[in-house]
Amino acid sequence: HYFGVITLLKEAGSCLKAVPVTLGLQDGIKKADDDQTTIVDRMSGLCIELIYAGSYVILDAYFASKQLIEKFRKHKLHLITRVRINAVGKHPLPPPRLKCGRGRPRIWGEPVKLRNLFDEKDSFTTETLLLYGKMVTLRYRCIDLHWDCPVQKVRFVLATWSEGKQIILLSTDVALSAVEIVTAYSWRFKIEVTFRNLIQPHTWF
Repeated sequence: HYFGVITLLKEAGSCLKAVPVTLGLQDGIKKADDDQTTIVDRMSGLCIELIYAGSYVILDAYFASKQLIEKFRKHKLHLITRVRINAVGKHPLPPPRLKCGRGRPRIWGEPVKLRNLFDEKDSFTTETLLLYGKMVTLRYRCIDLHWDCPVQKVRFVLATWSEGKQIILLSTDVALSAVEIVTAYSWRFKIEVTFRNLIQPHTWF
């Protein structure tokens, strides 16, 4: 993540092309000695500066940050990303009881260890999709939970490939279907290829 790159995914006939918009160094850049800006901060700032509200931003798991989502929500950007296999979501807070106890009021419902949901095999759907340029059979399910804040939910998609690989994806737009989220995240492959083609010839970087 030394470089930050934003590409625009454009449809050309039956093909999807990743068109570079900007590329720059992100790691090791400090404006002052006490600059605490992180790579995630720089990427979120770049997205907010260059991407129109209402757009979908597809980022890898490194940028699956609650702070980044908060900034995206303020600027009406949607995030699709992958989260760690040990990620924990939270159910909504149940209706309050008539008599409240002492202490700080709860803001979250019961936690859910997402990886445990892979054991609920009957809740998964099996489908064959065009992913990464080939037909792939996978099992998936989605669940809407709180993650970054107790007010708005995100949509988690748990997917298992035929060879057994498991991933958990996240979308801040809960209106997207599981298939749309999985398909959109697969488009990162085109972004990665474009990124490598940009970087490799320029060894002077």
